[in-house]
Amino acid sequence: MDESLPKRKPNPRLKIFNYKGHYAYSITICTHNKTPIFKSKEIVDSVLDVLNNVAEKEQFGILVYCFMPDHLHFLLAGGDRSNLQKMIKTFKQISSYRFKKSYGR
Repeated sequence: MDESLPKRKPNPRLKIFNYKGHYAYSITICTHNKTPIFKSKEIVDSVLDVLNNVAEKEQFGILVYCFMPDHLHFLLAGGDRSNLQKMIKTFKQISSYRFKKSYGR
């Protein structure tokens, strides 16, 4: 095993819950290696744009959000067809792709 890679936390998802429908969620997403990338308004605005677009597409309302230098907190409220796992996966894919394309890392 590569000693330079950080250990991942255990998966916090419940195996008996499908994360679909009318539920509210408190989410925290950390940057890779806790790199403080959310210090720039340009980056925060770009990531927030992705978050808003993906949440709307997946029928989630964003109740509140807070960007910290190395992580993001937000509260979501789901609708009839909301799927949290799909929403988070899509958000991470698009935001990381845009960041890498714009900043080369």
